[in-house]
Amino acid sequence: MRLTELKGIGTKTEELFINAGIHDVMDLLLLFPRDYEEFNPPTAICEIGYRNFAVLKGVFTREISERRGGKVTVSQTVFRDEAGDSIRAFWFNAPFIKNSIKAGVPCIIRGRISRKFNTPQIDQPRVYSLAEYDRLQGDMQPVYSLPRGISNALMIKAIRQALETSEFLRLDQEDIIPGAVRQEAGLMRRSTAVKNMHFPENRDAFGRAAKRMAFEEIFVFLYLMKKSGLNRRKATAAVISSSEKTHEFLSSLPFALTKSQQNVIHDMEKDMASGFAMNRLVQGDVGCGKTMTAIAALMNAAYSGYQGALMAPTEVLAEQHYKTISGMFREYGADLNAALITGSMTALEKKVVYDALEDGRIDIIIGTHALIQEKIRFHNLGLVITDEQHRFGIKQREALVLKAGESVPHSVVMSATPIPRTLALILYGDMDVSIIDEVPSGRIPVKNAVVDDTYHDNAYRFIAKQVQAGRQAYIICPLVEYTEGMDAANAEDYTEMLREVMDPSIRIGKLTGPMPSAKKNEIMTRFAEGKIVKEHSVEPKSNA
Repeated sequence: MRLTELKGIGTKTEELFINAGIHDVMDLLLLFPRDYEEFNPPTAICEIGYRNFAVLKGVFTREISERRGGKVTVSQTVFRDEAGDSIRAFWFNAPFIKNSIKAGVPCIIRGRISRKFNTPQIDQPRVYSLAEYDRLQGDMQPVYSLPRGISNALMIKAIRQALETSEFLRLDQEDIIPGAVRQEAGLMRRSTAVKNMHFPENRDAFGRAAKRMAFEEIFVFLYLMKKSGLNRRKATAAVISSSEKTHEFLSSLPFALTKSQQNVIHDMEKDMASGFAMNRLVQGDVGCGKTMTAIAALMNAAYSGYQGALMAPTEVLAEQHYKTISGMFREYGADLNAALITGSMTALEKKVVYDALEDGRIDIIIGTHALIQEKIRFHNLGLVITDEQHRFGIKQREALVLKAGESVPHSVVMSATPIPRTLALILYGDMDVSIIDEVPSGRIPVKNAVVDDTYHDNAYRFIAKQVQAGRQAYIICPLVEYTEGMDAANAEDYTEMLREVMDPSIRIGKLTGPMPSAKKNEIMTRFAEGKIVKEHSVEPKSNA
């Protein structure tokens, strides 16, 4: 059913939807909200803490004042809650707000919390009368990832109409989950779940709908993985034997491999000698020795006449792997040639590597996404190892595998992400799983602690003390930047807050996914070297 059959959608609007991959009404029904705007009960100003978003009940204590700076007009006033605490409210380029509120009239405001000099303020708050907010309280309004030119209001209107069409009835007719399975698992009907994904009756109905749709995704995923696994086990590949030279190299090392490492190496040797394509996940904590198992597999491939490739998600990690592998080969007498290729290398440097790869002078190549460039040609690729697979897209990984030409190379994925064995079997259903659950002797175990918001000040003092002792720290935020309705720390605001609460002698850097690759690599390199991007006017002494 075409989108133009819905009221308010003409051919031009339909084109905007199609450009975003939404071709018909069924696509629209299955495009679920990215978030929900929830109208929660108000909180007291004293309870804001480190929240990013707040709902407050009280009065504006004075009329709005305005000031202009460049092209920005800032409107501000003070809001006091029922407990008598106050917070400053700001609006930017919103001249209409001056006539929208009255001092002394009880109301409710919802908005983003930011901090200046460690003092919270509320930005761009929406203002509601008490009766208006009472009607909205408890609702979950959908917020969609919008195609360019489409408003959230239009999206909601279109989906409400779609729920009344014959396409909505097809949801149950085309349900891939058998009725008996659905009943045993206590799942909603597909149509009921889709309706509650868009417009939940309540929080419980949304949870049940989300469970149903998640079950469907995993159901389809496991089916496809099972089918892929059966096909993969039929694919023939190069026979790579366990090399005596590899074992002599491992025996010459000044440390003994753990039993887990030995088991993983044995698993890979058995797979690669079978004549069928290996597809194995090697999972283990940071420092457990995954790299050594990868080196053993790469050496076996090279000594069997095949090239091996190790792809890492960042230049810092790729260079680290290269230095480790080439350094060990030199020190312990492995007669193999390892090379590095990254995006930041010059065209001439890359050309040297391209030529050596194609004519077989390079046995093992370590690199980033540069490994999948069209110009790269392998002489005889037999093994592909991907470090931290989740950092690459599916097409990127496939592109490297396809470099082998007609043959199917053996494949290994290494991951330090802690995945329980049962979950690993689901996420990597088409792979055999090996887990390294031992730490080499002499390694200091990682200690973890979980604390709540009230521990923040103690945590900052602990970090400052560690930094002053010459160590470093990093903090991970769940969001890159502020997202309306999501009460979670974001890297942009958190960085500014840390700069205000930490001693100015501590250097604080920021690293986020949207940054250009070159910038990310620069920051990670400086952090690895004990430096960080200098972003303070004060001459820094320490690092964080």
